[in-house]
Amino acid sequence: MILNTTIPTAAITGSQPYTLNIPMKADLERVGVSTGALDTFQTAFAPHWNVANALTAVFVRTGTAGGNSVSTAATAAPQNFIDVGVPANFARDDYVVVDDGGPNEEYAKIQFVDGNRLWFSSPYTTSYKAGLALAHLAGATVREVTLAAKTAGVDFTVDNPTGQIHELVEFGSGNTVIASYTTDFVMPSTYPIALNGSPDLGDASGKWTGKTIVDGTYTFGIWSSLSLTLNRYGETNSYRSTSESQNVDFLVGSASTSEPYQIIASGDACFNCHQDLAFHGFGRRGFESCVLCHGTSGSEDRPQYVAANAPATPGATVGFRTMLHKIHMGENLTHAADYEIVGFGSGAYPNNFGVTTFEDVAFPSQPGGVANCVKCHGNDAWHEPAPRSHPTEQDVSIQRWTVVCGACHDSPDAQAHISVNTDAAGDESCGVCHAPGRPQEVVKMHKSY
Repeated sequence: MILNTTIPTAAITGSQPYTLNIPMKADLERVGVSTGALDTFQTAFAPHWNVANALTAVFVRTGTAGGNSVSTAATAAPQNFIDVGVPANFARDDYVVVDDGGPNEEYAKIQFVDGNRLWFSSPYTTSYKAGLALAHLAGATVREVTLAAKTAGVDFTVDNPTGQIHELVEFGSGNTVIASYTTDFVMPSTYPIALNGSPDLGDASGKWTGKTIVDGTYTFGIWSSLSLTLNRYGETNSYRSTSESQNVDFLVGSASTSEPYQIIASGDACFNCHQDLAFHGFGRRGFESCVLCHGTSGSEDRPQYVAANAPATPGATVGFRTMLHKIHMGENLTHAADYEIVGFGSGAYPNNFGVTTFEDVAFPSQPGGVANCVKCHGNDAWHEPAPRSHPTEQDVSIQRWTVVCGACHDSPDAQAHISVNTDAAGDESCGVCHAPGRPQEVVKMHKSY
């Protein structure tokens, strides 16, 4: 996942077909330090959007109070948490500065305090800055700061095309100035934090956080929803009507030939069994919408830094390579009740989650049952787990067989078999027996009769 964003309806003007750029949020960007004169500050990106729900916000750092510590470990770039020696006086929604006064000084907003760890966010929870964009050494200062919001048209103006912020009144000599704004999307040079990312899943799961963007085919998807309220017979009920995602592939870098998503030949295969696909309170509809998030490697379950009272599910992925296999295996899993997914919930924070298990799911009776892989895939992609290694920066071996095959084959014997065929470096030997053309190839072991 490169970007998760919302298009403000105020930006959709004129008559159809609408043409507009994709919005990208820049959060808590340090733009400079105020002097004794009326200053002009240049933001990193331009233009600035200037419509409802996408206005530029300017803050001035007016003090340092509350939590005050140093990091106990270095942070990579990007990273959505920082460990501190003394967590006292840090709390949810506090603003913090890291590397105060140093060349890598940056600002973030705490979403959750977990022991000595201060959590920020991920691209999926856009109400908080995803995380730290710069690397920091162990011993970096971590301080709570007070940010005072300035008023547009009174304290400052914005030259939206150039991204320049002009003081109308003095912000205070020596005070740091910070801006949050919406601009046109720019393809980054490295991959951002994974959805609900944490250290529980790493390179071996296919997570590419911080690695160089690869030339190739990428997908843009867009959908919309409408909230409806029905008042009848003394009752009020709310509904959401959501469109299916419309996806378009585009090329990045030197790529010249489009290579569309092929693990599932068509979302229409889902309708062999399902009448409709609508999840997350009817907020997502259709396979093309689902795969935008659940098709990403390294995507994780809803974490406690988003829903504090949710049960911990360390290492649980919502990537379809694991999740769909477990759901459809359902009651046939050896440990069906142990597979919990923490998803959306209707409660307010910290109870904004729901827990789902799939031990009561029975795959429809049909020839071959869950072994009839082609029923869902619609092609031969299921003959062997697809590769997911970064072409130049894969530091550890990808465990592609483990996450796919181990999703269904979860018995102690099967898990032991996978383990003994994976060496200490994480290299799997599964393909020796199970790759296409081998004695126990997948297509033989899953043969439908």
